[in-house]
Amino acid sequence: NNNNIHDNNNIHSSNNIHNNNNIHSSNNIHNSNNIHDNNNTHNTIDIYISAAAISDYTVDKPSKNKIKSTNDTLQLTLVKNIDILSYVGHLDTKYRPKLVVGFAAETDNHLVHAKHKIKKKNADVLLLNHVDDTSIGFNSDYNEILFITNDNSSPTIIPKDLKSNIAHTIAIKLHTILN
Repeated sequence: NNNNIHDNNNIHSSNNIHNNNNIHSSNNIHNSNNIHDNNNTHNTIDIYISAAAISDYTVDKPSKNKIKSTNDTLQLTLVKNIDILSYVGHLDTKYRPKLVVGFAAETDNHLVHAKHKIKKKNADVLLLNHVDDTSIGFNSDYNEILFITNDNSSPTIIPKDLKSNIAHTIAIKLHTILN
């Protein structure tokens, strides 16, 4: 019974990660293009979990120099980033992970938006966060998750608990689906 995760295909952001002695990884990611490039190199993944909150958009032409504050306004052109969850979900079955899992952060029409997202991105599981509840989620050690599968079965509530306990529950549920 090994409590450590050691996988050279564990790809994560280098931003805002707390030290965890149980997770060892070889890949640090800075933007969606890095994730896209790393995903292209791995084709034997059992479970892909897209938990990163990558921006939907990025600046079209980033300045190489400091932008002086000479004007009262600044106009930026944004372009859509690669949608990594959708990309992985739509991979040919030869390369697609056995289980594709994504997260959704919704403020209204939670279930409607989540069900649309799971189909659009061809994910197998979507974990819905209610970001309008300030007692859970962002800036809290607690969360509550709605566990949604793409087989049209009823969503399951993982009730409010410490995030570490919720992560354990999610891992058990994903293991059950995979096996």
